[in-house]
Amino acid sequence: MANRTPVIILTGSDGKSALLTRWLESAAFAGTAVLNNGAPGNAVTGGCFCCAGRGGLVQALRELLPKARRGDVARVVIGTAAGADPAAIADAIQSDLATASVFRLAHIVAFADSPADTDSVQLAAADRLVIAGGVSDVAAARFRAIAKGAEEFPENSPPAAFAG
Repeated sequence: MANRTPVIILTGSDGKSALLTRWLESAAFAGTAVLNNGAPGNAVTGGCFCCAGRGGLVQALRELLPKARRGDVARVVIGTAAGADPAAIADAIQSDLATASVFRLAHIVAFADSPADTDSVQLAAADRLVIAGGVSDVAAARFRAIAKGAEEFPENSPPAAFAG
């Protein structure tokens, strides 16, 4: 199962959409499938992925299985709704036998416009923190206290640092 397709959960404040757009424009993110709560063109309906929409997320991933097996999908980025619990989304991916055999959780990336913009549940689950416009020492200490072991990245970090 070493060749499973990486999945990145992107959570946090509104600026995550701009970050995702920048990633998708990068060669490092070629072949990326995007699943978003409520985004036009690639929305998965039925509610938040961590709650009522969990079945919709699993179904969307199952629909990607043939493409992932052929190598047509290099990674999947799952964009969360505001207030979503990324740990519950990770559990949905890993607890479904069909999806877990093809997909692996690579990263949970929390995006923050400022320390107050990202829910502590989202930060606690993150292994990567993207901070818009830099971060003060006080803000960095707060992030580290909530997201133990998470790496901090400025907003302009190269997309390859997140590619999985």
